[in-house]
Amino acid sequence: MNNSEFSKLINICNISLKQTKDEISENIKLYFDTHNDISIILNVLTCKTLKIILSRLRIINSPSLKKDGMISIIKTHFENNFETKLINGIIIYNTDNAYERINNILCIKTLKPMDSVVREDYLIKTEMLRRLAYQLKIKNPKSYKKELLIDKLKEYILTHYPNETIISMLEGVAVKNNVIEKESDNTSDTSDTMDFQIILNMTGLSTSTIKLYDIKLKQLHNKFNIGNDKVLESKQKCLLILEFIGSIETNDNKLAYLNAIIKYLDIVDVKQYIDLFIEERNKYNKIKFNSYNNNIKSSNFVEYKILLDRTNNIDNSSIKNTLETFLLFLSIRYPIRLSLWNMRITNSKKNIDDKKNYLLVKRKGFSFIMNDFKNVRSFCKYEFDLAEQDWSIIKNYLKIISTVMPEQEFVLYNYYKEPIPYSSPDIYSKKLKKLLKDRLEKELTMNDIRRSYETELIQSDRYKNMTNEQQKLEHAKLLHSSSVARNCYNKV
Repeated sequence: MNNSEFSKLINICNISLKQTKDEISENIKLYFDTHNDISIILNVLTCKTLKIILSRLRIINSPSLKKDGMISIIKTHFENNFETKLINGIIIYNTDNAYERINNILCIKTLKPMDSVVREDYLIKTEMLRRLAYQLKIKNPKSYKKELLIDKLKEYILTHYPNETIISMLEGVAVKNNVIEKESDNTSDTSDTMDFQIILNMTGLSTSTIKLYDIKLKQLHNKFNIGNDKVLESKQKCLLILEFIGSIETNDNKLAYLNAIIKYLDIVDVKQYIDLFIEERNKYNKIKFNSYNNNIKSSNFVEYKILLDRTNNIDNSSIKNTLETFLLFLSIRYPIRLSLWNMRITNSKKNIDDKKNYLLVKRKGFSFIMNDFKNVRSFCKYEFDLAEQDWSIIKNYLKIISTVMPEQEFVLYNYYKEPIPYSSPDIYSKKLKKLLKDRLEKELTMNDIRRSYETELIQSDRYKNMTNEQQKLEHAKLLHSSSVARNCYNKV
């Protein structure tokens, strides 16, 4: 407690100032042997001191809590707990003397942990705590000393993830083979076995992307120690990293490194030189886009008009033919990768699962509701109307199928003695390839259909008369951007 608080307490206890500090302290203790009301002490303390007490008692303090509220919480804590384990691991057994209780908490000279439970948090490297703080959007974590940063993290985690701890949030970052890695004297150094995966797990990236980025970041860390923020705050070090990435053989591998480190820089909020990496990535992306034109071979390119003509009619001579010809009809007109394989049917948006795709049957027309596809994290969920010219065919198909399956869950079905749902996108893909080969005598994939679709669209007169926004909406029906369509799918 500070001098002002101590003076107020001396006045309350009516103690002469003509004594040593130790004598004054002993007399205050004697006063509370007979006036044992902890409120007397708590009332003379400032809010700042009360917050320190709450923190050391491991009690999360709400920012909106006023002084009376903090006093009430502290009093309740002592009433309900015979012993108190402080934030540094020291156990204080409650005495009948209020002054002793508070003095034992406030006079701790060090917050070094004493017990194994608390020690786990304190032995995590400061760098890792800061990265977790950045990811949890705690402002300016570098401004906090380690003890306060741990308090901040605990407060946030208790509020937003009540079943988690700092250790569980960090998982493999701070813990290796169930052994806590002790923090070295030089906290700016990080371990050679550093794991970036826990930070990436909180970004919403796909599992495969997280795994790839983790591998690339580990390799960069082992070579340049990028886990130390100071490395990435140095222009010279960033240029050395770029020089290394430039020496890697394949273009795709270079982009993997660049995508990983740009994402990491964004997460840890170290952005002084992020533009250097973005500029380099743009350069390699341009090379990648240009290479797509060379990959479109004449043997696997079919004009979109031909694809439409060969799949224009639905053969209703048998249920098997109906299912197969409608699959071609829908896949050619709406080549949204392989996302049609398990598309469901719904008449209302009320009960849809936001992780599944749907054909929405409306009073007038149909829509696709796309919640689950390859690039949903970057492109976001999307909904669009189907072309009016296709409504009658879709409506007739659904009517025919309903006679065979009164409760039709999916749009597309395979046929093996009877209609059965597709069990995977791979089976749907193989079925599509087979049907295309039977009709066109060519080995075509969904990507080939997408190239034909976009080439026809981009090189058409109607496209040239569209606004940028209209073009964007047209390309969005294939669940990608205008730039991807022009650079990756347009056959020049």
